[in-house]
Amino acid sequence: MIRMPRSVCGALALTLWGAALAHAEEAPACLPADVSLRVQFAEPKQLAKALAEVGKPRRGAAKREVLARLFREAGCASVEDQGASELPEPNLVCRIPGRTSSTIVIGVSPQVDGWPAAALLPELARIVLAEPREHSYVFAAFSRSALLTPGGARSFRESLGEHEPPAVFVHFGLLGAEAPIIGADTSDEQRCILKSVARALGIELKALRDWERVYYPCGAFFATTCTGLSDRRDLDTFVFSRTGSAVAGVYGVKEELSLGYGKRGAPHFDPATFVQAYRVLSAYLAVLDQALVSNAPASASAAEPAPTL
Repeated sequence: MIRMPRSVCGALALTLWGAALAHAEEAPACLPADVSLRVQFAEPKQLAKALAEVGKPRRGAAKREVLARLFREAGCASVEDQGASELPEPNLVCRIPGRTSSTIVIGVSPQVDGWPAAALLPELARIVLAEPREHSYVFAAFSRSALLTPGGARSFRESLGEHEPPAVFVHFGLLGAEAPIIGADTSDEQRCILKSVARALGIELKALRDWERVYYPCGAFFATTCTGLSDRRDLDTFVFSRTGSAVAGVYGVKEELSLGYGKRGAPHFDPATFVQAYRVLSAYLAVLDQALVSNAPASASAAEPAPTL
């Protein structure tokens, strides 16, 4: 059992009012002025329980079975396997319909991004399910794939066909290894939203300059393969960004000042930084729906007006 330190076990319920977010310098550019919603974070013991359950089985297939159960317990009515015919194992997908078909995809590849990241998917789904959303949300644990072959993410993206690409692809990984940091390939607007939300939580969220100045944790909970992680890191995001989706990424990696291509760090797990990353991602996903609606072109709003609340 992974134990969270007492210092992290305080009150995790937080109200994110518009005034709290608007104080951030970037907020006027990427957040609606009247954003106002409540985020009820999971208790650390609930996160620790999910980590322990996913971490207990040795085989990846058994871990996926546990993850599917956690999705259902979180309230996902639609949990399915996708890409079974062309992948070593299918993607595990939870779909949460919104008022419109415009979609936000949240995905990780557990064998590269770490099983703690995968264990967080159902907990983030709980946040989205807490109230109706304009956008539809999809949470996915992508199948393993060979180096330089983003099989699971690519299979999922191709399954969407030529329809409108997802509005945003949210990617995260290696959480709990270091304090969370924004990925180098994050779109400008999404970087702004992430930083603004983090500041409302009292967190200064830094951003990576590139993927070459990074220490990667390998082994234990984290990546099962430590070869070529710098090359592998951005492939899942690339299959979405190349077809027009904005990208947001949050990772538990450490950026170094000196150039050190894909250095390996000693594997360790810090519950406090894991909870911190969870809080940032939860608040971000809760705010993202409003931010996208607020920043949508007027013509798009006119073409498909949102139902009155």
